[in-house]
Amino acid sequence: MTNPGGREAKAERVAKALRDHGNELEAFVRARVPSADGGDVLQTAAIRAFEKAEALQDPARVLPWRYRLHRNIVTDVGSCDPVSSELPGSQVKSRGQCRGQVLPFV
Repeated sequence: MTNPGGREAKAERVAKALRDHGNELEAFVRARVPSADGGDVLQTAAIRAFEKAEALQDPARVLPWRYRLHRNIVTDVGSCDPVSSELPGSQVKSRGQCRGQVLPFV
């Protein structure tokens, strides 16, 4: 029997919130970030949600928790330093840094 407050139960609630409300979460993100970054934000949020599922204190509040997680990542993307510099001998441009994290190359 699965412990209702255990890690596996919380991870299942996180997954269920994504299945049941994935379109709403996607619309929330896409309304706030450029379309090129939307997929990255959604993937990052999904990964973080499963990594942090154990920190979820009130399993009944999983959906508001997911929105807060998505909003925080959107804020991180919005606070990025938009430095673009061509790498020598390459067509690849760096998109700058975001609170200590390097964003993927474009």
